[in-house]
Amino acid sequence: MRIRHAAVVTATVTAILLLIVLVPRFLAQSRRPTPAARQSRATNDAAAGAVSFRVVFGYMRAAAKPYDGSVKVTGGRLRSIEPWRFLRTDAVTGANTWKLTTKLMVFENLPDQPTTVADGSAPAMNIVPEGLIVTVDAAASGAVFETRQGGFTVPVRQLRYGNVLTYLAGDVVVERVPVAMQVSPVNAEEHDYPSITVTRSGQVWTAWQAYQDRGDHVYAAMAGQPPVQLSGKGDIFRTSVAEDAQGGIHVVWSERHGEDWQLFERVRQGAEWSATAQITSGNSPNFFHKLIPTANGLQMIWVGWEKGESFLYRSAFEGSKWSAPQRVGGPSVWSPDGAVDRQGNLYVAWDSYVNGNYDIFFRRIGAAGTADAVEQVTHTPRFEAHASVAVDAQGRPWLAWDESGSNWGKDWNHQDEQRSTVLYKDRAIKVVVKDGGEWKEAPDLAAAVPDRLRRYWQIPRLTVDGTGRVWALFQVRTSAINNRDDFWCSGGLWDLYLTTLENGEWKPAAYVPDSTGRNEAPAQVTAGVDRIWMTWATDGRKLHDTNGGYQAPTMVHYDVYMAQAAAGTPNGSVALTKFVEPRARAQVMHPNEKEDVARVRGYRTSVNG
Repeated sequence: MRIRHAAVVTATVTAILLLIVLVPRFLAQSRRPTPAARQSRATNDAAAGAVSFRVVFGYMRAAAKPYDGSVKVTGGRLRSIEPWRFLRTDAVTGANTWKLTTKLMVFENLPDQPTTVADGSAPAMNIVPEGLIVTVDAAASGAVFETRQGGFTVPVRQLRYGNVLTYLAGDVVVERVPVAMQVSPVNAEEHDYPSITVTRSGQVWTAWQAYQDRGDHVYAAMAGQPPVQLSGKGDIFRTSVAEDAQGGIHVVWSERHGEDWQLFERVRQGAEWSATAQITSGNSPNFFHKLIPTANGLQMIWVGWEKGESFLYRSAFEGSKWSAPQRVGGPSVWSPDGAVDRQGNLYVAWDSYVNGNYDIFFRRIGAAGTADAVEQVTHTPRFEAHASVAVDAQGRPWLAWDESGSNWGKDWNHQDEQRSTVLYKDRAIKVVVKDGGEWKEAPDLAAAVPDRLRRYWQIPRLTVDGTGRVWALFQVRTSAINNRDDFWCSGGLWDLYLTTLENGEWKPAAYVPDSTGRNEAPAQVTAGVDRIWMTWATDGRKLHDTNGGYQAPTMVHYDVYMAQAAAGTPNGSVALTKFVEPRARAQVMHPNEKEDVARVRGYRTSVNG
């Protein structure tokens, strides 16, 4: 995971990017299976008229139980059954049958008590729920399950997001999940850092980068069509895709030439792609870019650097070219996001370490380019980062971020009772709305998080679809080998979850299939007329064990997926309360931090001239 400390973040950025982008993929080459050994979901027709749902067996964790069984669909067709957390002898044995037994093993099932370190106690043993991802025709009326523990029928037409069904005394849990579709081709390349957009005509475009043999290429694809390679081989970091006012599809990426990282793009007009054009020429490195379509054009925000400090920049695509960059935020900008309202006003947010801890900042830039003053939204010594912005049907900006305790990630040791907030202690998401000129707190997103997963959830992604419905996509640590009481933790699995507001409350979040990946794995969500679309990168790691001991899952292969979700026009209104920041004690860990960092940055030496 990324360590967010000033001295680390502002180290030699080119070297950091090379490590982030190239080293994991270079190492991955030695453990990647051949394409023939991997399976991918069909991409063209998987979502057409289909409904997917997850069936979890052994949810009560009372005892190890066999759940061998079968399923038959009434009123439609069974399209597929796929394993979820299958272990050892578990297997899909036919088109509609399986063998499955829940097992006792070393496994973190939140919110169990962490393993005590002081007395050397053994890791906790838990029953591990397992299950299936079932996909059927949307027209189906029911799915009839028979298992060794009993039978039950799932009414397909009642499978709505947030409507959780339980059977067999609560030991079986069923929920609607998105139909995941693999976008990237099945080949040897490692596909990562995807982006997504929906055009005015309803076309869905994705872009991503793919690594092989010490270099990346950029790809773009319209849903249902094969991808097009847009770049030559190079050092590339992140993509963004969006439509301009003339219907051109822009794909922008950051690429290294020499020691500089600059932004480049290609534009699709009609059926033809333009030649590669360079957008930025200074303030290297330029990255964390995002294209934001507006009613009358296209805007872009990104992070650039001046004299060792990072700033937020904005540019607008005007006719046939990008406007001169406008500096709109900083210093110490990280992870920016932005959204526009119907009048073309741009709202941007980012996190910054400028005050010696991570805080959230926000700014409105009018449609004419005039910027309001920068607002510091959070002021505590707590960790607050990874901002996400969306604008609702009333023109109100929504702002989300994840947060943890004070001095997150700083020096500590196991014996120090006053230690800093350790890396994996906790993480949660806050959502606020700017209403009537002031920030107000939205309903608590914790209500959407499954009760066993409320210790570490992060990286919010907000959007509002054309019906006015607010959605939130976020990442959850769903399991680990051993979570100790000093919060050391390893072997984690991270998955995406999706929720929406209904009658003023966040609905129980839906698991997103095929989204398991690394901590802070990239994901994006965008709005359509009556639904939302999302894309993410997965590294294919799976839960597995040997002789009852949970083994750390490792990456298998990077691939890009996408999915859609719809829930109709929302009901009810949202009650907002005054946003009051929690009190947090500031413990000074490094009293001379600014001076120490300045001294490190200012150090120079001469080696062989």
